[in-house]
Amino acid sequence: MLPLVVKSVEKTMEKKDILSNLENLLLSQFDIRVVYENLLSQSIRRKRGLCRFDDEYLFIISEKEKTDYKIAAICEILTNFDLESVYLPPQVRKIIDKNRKTG
Repeated sequence: MLPLVVKSVEKTMEKKDILSNLENLLLSQFDIRVVYENLLSQSIRRKRGLCRFDDEYLFIISEKEKTDYKIAAICEILTNFDLESVYLPPQVRKIIDKNRKTG
C-alpha cells in the first residue's frame, strides 16, 4: 500500500498539475518516462512498475488508477533520489517530503 499524502496540499495547485510536474521531474532529472497503460487487459496483476526497455527507463502505472494514486506512486520512486538541488514548486516538494516521512 502506498502512503498517500496529497490531501493536505494547498488549493493553489490542481492535482493534474502536480502529476504533470512529477512526470516532468522524473523525465528531465532522471531519464525515467512515465507511461500509463491498461495493465488489466494485459493480465498483469501489478498497478505499477519500473522497468528498462532497450535504453530507456519506464515507470508504468495503470491508467485505471486515480490521480492520487499516480501522484503517490511517482513520489514513492522520487524518495529514492536526492532532490536537494532540484527546483520543485513548493506544493510538489511538500508532497514528496511528506511521502518520504510516511514511507
